[in-house]
Formats: sequence, structure tokens, C-alpha cells
Amino acid sequence: DTLAILEDLDEGQYIFKVKSRFDELEQAEPTIGNFEIDAITEPALRIYPLRQKVRGGDSFNVYLYAENIYDLAGSQVELQFESDKIQYNENANNCGSESGNICPELDDNRITILNWNINGDFNLDSPIAQLSFNRLRNEDTEIIISEYTLRNSNNDDIPVDYFFNGIIEMME
Repeated sequence: DTLAILEDLDEGQYIFKVKSRFDELEQAEPTIGNFEIDAITEPALRIYPLRQKVRGGDSFNVYLYAENIYDLAGSQVELQFESDKIQYNENANNCGSESGNICPELDDNRITILNWNINGDFNLDSPIAQLSFNRLRNEDTEIIISEYTLRNSNNDDIPVDYFFNGIIEMME
């Protein structure tokens, strides 16, 4: 093929390698191209990865990021998911007064994530939260950012216009 379509790439650095072939003769060393995806330029909340494939019995992680949001002092974000398809695994290691994170609260198919005193510029470097799930059924599903409140160090609301949800594809 002379065309490659790369879909649902998350933000970050990528290396693309390609070899040419003419009849039975193949290029020995691949030609390498480096590129970066930085498509989110406005304040946004996003799930990382945007799309991931999960096999039966596997647990998987998703991360909540605040993109291009500056002077973030506190947040409350609600995520929704289909609790008959995936199950949230509580993990007390990623929360507590030392980390500035309150353990996510689970209410059937909603998770509420609270953070405070995080005062920083959030881009690709550090997620607001890491969440672990188990697959329950062999049906694709989505993790949706349904509500949010973000505050700066003056306790003013920080508006966010863009939300990028996570798609979970189930594989055999």
C-alpha cells in the first residue's frame, strides 16, 4: 500500500517506520519519520487513551487529563460508564491527603473525582486521576466526562469547552 490511515491517535510523540518493496526486493532499513500530535489547543478535559482494545479477563487503566488549563487549584469531575459492561476497581494508592486527591466516589455508573491544592499547569505531563476497570461483557463501551467544576487559585471557575471521552473496544 502507498497510503496509511492512522486513526484515534492520542496526543504525543510518534515514530512511523516504512519499508519500500519492488517485486521481491525489499528495502533493508526502514525510512523513519517522527511526528507529534498536539491537536488539543484549547482548555479541555480528556480520557486517555481515546480508544483502547481490551481482551477478556483483562483489567485496564484510563487516565483523566486537563489539557491547556492553567492555575488549576481544584477540580470535581464526574465520569459515567455502563456498569453492566465494565466494573470500576477502587485503588486507595492514588488518593489521600498527601497526594491532594480524594478517593474517587463510585455511585452505580458514575465516578466523582475530587482534587484540591494542585496549583499547576496541566498539559500532557500528569493526569488528574488514574482509574482501573475490569471488563464484564464483550460489548464496546464508552467512558464519558459528564460534569465538571474546575477552579483556579482565586477560586474562580475555569471554563472548558472541549471534552474527549474514552472508547473501550472489547476483543475476544
